[in-house]
Amino acid sequence: MSRFFSSTALLILLFSGSATADYAKWKVLAEQGNAEAQYNLGLIYLHGIEKKQDYAIGKKWLTLAAEQLYPESLFDLGSMYFSGTYGVTQDYVLAHMWWNLAASQGEEAAGFLRDRLEKQRMTISQVEKAQRLASEFTQKFSNLGYVGNYQEGVGAAKRGDYKSAYKVWKPIAESGDSRAQLHLGQMYLSGKGVTQDNQTALKWFGLAAEQGHPKAQYNLALMHAKGQGVTKSRKNAAKWYKLAAQQGEVRSQINLGVMHQNGDGVPQNSEIAAKWYKRAAEQGHPLAQVNLALMYASGSGVAQDPNRAYMWLIVASWQGDTEATKVLKKIRGKMPSTQEAIESEKKSKQLARDCVAKSYKDC
Repeated sequence: MSRFFSSTALLILLFSGSATADYAKWKVLAEQGNAEAQYNLGLIYLHGIEKKQDYAIGKKWLTLAAEQLYPESLFDLGSMYFSGTYGVTQDYVLAHMWWNLAASQGEEAAGFLRDRLEKQRMTISQVEKAQRLASEFTQKFSNLGYVGNYQEGVGAAKRGDYKSAYKVWKPIAESGDSRAQLHLGQMYLSGKGVTQDNQTALKWFGLAAEQGHPKAQYNLALMHAKGQGVTKSRKNAAKWYKLAAQQGEVRSQINLGVMHQNGDGVPQNSEIAAKWYKRAAEQGHPLAQVNLALMYASGSGVAQDPNRAYMWLIVASWQGDTEATKVLKKIRGKMPSTQEAIESEKKSKQLARDCVAKSYKDC
């Protein structure tokens, strides 16, 4: 298994061009106990960004964030101990422990990696030890009285108790945690647990978006596009959609594709539109798959390819997309009963099967 880290934070650090300014900001917040800042500071030291490489200091900051049950830190510590990199000795027991803790905080990938490690490389006694260590860690650090436990807010929100979730998330958001800031933005936008207030929603989305949170960037773009709590600006909407889309936020990719296709807030460019539709289609989004199909059918932004257009419609219809099903029905109703047409449909269906088998990649 290759080395990897769980969040987009590292990419944001590497490509934002503002690591020096971010370091100063995060160091202050980290020293005040902000888990997200501690995690980001850990990445800076582990990866030597701005020539600050120091594995010991990097691990220290990741561990401090992990002690607040910060999911990304828990995940990354597991990855470090699994591979024996970034200054730690390979230790499957500790890798299992950290991934187990990350899974308990909602990191699904951590649960998958923990289970695979358990089955392929660990003895029963090692697994039992790892589980005991995870239990001891949770008991120790969940009782230290940190300013709010982010996951407690998640639990309250799932129960529909938004007022309790707000009480947990507000101090965490005020300390700079982008996840909590996103949730507060959503609460003020919807009026769940608080009085509905577009301007306050915009404020919290903006704070999280500035830290690179893709969902916050999407929500901020949407508010600019609709003129909610701010003067309507399709140009500003496109700016935030693009930042989110570059991080894989699928709704932003689709919206950005539509804007480029129509020249709405950005210069009209069918090739760029097709690129964003394709990225979203490769994530399995049926609307993007339909839009991409229509571009292949017309040759707009891509080379005209009826078989590939038909393929994407089939793939979208298999996911239950009603629009794709309607278009396919219309096409089949007009399709001539010739051997050439039959063979063409067979080819498209095979392309669709291959596409699904490849998880929609390189179709």
